[in-house]
Amino acid sequence: LTTYLEAASRYPQGLFCPATITGQRYFTSGVIMRSWLLSLTDHKLVGPVTPQQASPAAIPVDMLAGRALLFSTKMAREIGGLRPDRLPHYGGDYEFSARAKRHGYQPYVLRVPALVLDARNSGKKASTKGNTLGQRFGYLWDKRSPLELKMRARLVISTYPAYAVPTGVLTVVLKAFVEVLFGRTAHRMLGEKHLVDGTAES
Repeated sequence: LTTYLEAASRYPQGLFCPATITGQRYFTSGVIMRSWLLSLTDHKLVGPVTPQQASPAAIPVDMLAGRALLFSTKMAREIGGLRPDRLPHYGGDYEFSARAKRHGYQPYVLRVPALVLDARNSGKKASTKGNTLGQRFGYLWDKRSPLELKMRARLVISTYPAYAVPTGVLTVVLKAFVEVLFGRTAHRMLGEKHLVDGTAES
């Protein structure tokens, strides 16, 4: 709580999400868009947790996950809340923080505190060890999966600049099929640290 309050005092126009750790490795909680046109992302907190990394810092990003998200009531009144009618399971947190940024607020990932995530049992992901090709194809239409095509398209339409929406929809759909076809090796093939999981890892 102290870290949250200090960050909010230092960045009054900020909204904050703590880093997420799984198996002593950072699991991204914030997304930086390197290219809206091609849906290329960067993640500042990915990889092993080191003593240097596990120190207080607020890292500016373009979109945030929703785990333990802190924001002001002023911001909520100004931009409204989540939109579960459009993004009921995945993507709503990213849309919310992207909308906040368009209204002049800045999303930040906090290195500490950190949340521990059981990534193996959260959502239906193509990278889960042991799933079959048939199961992965089913994920494209399963709202409990970050691969769901409708969610991915709606996230792009809701968050991307207008000029990037056509190619953005195309690239996130293509990436979903690459993830389905190649499972755990898809991340290396796409040359990204993580794929936006609708949560935005694609």
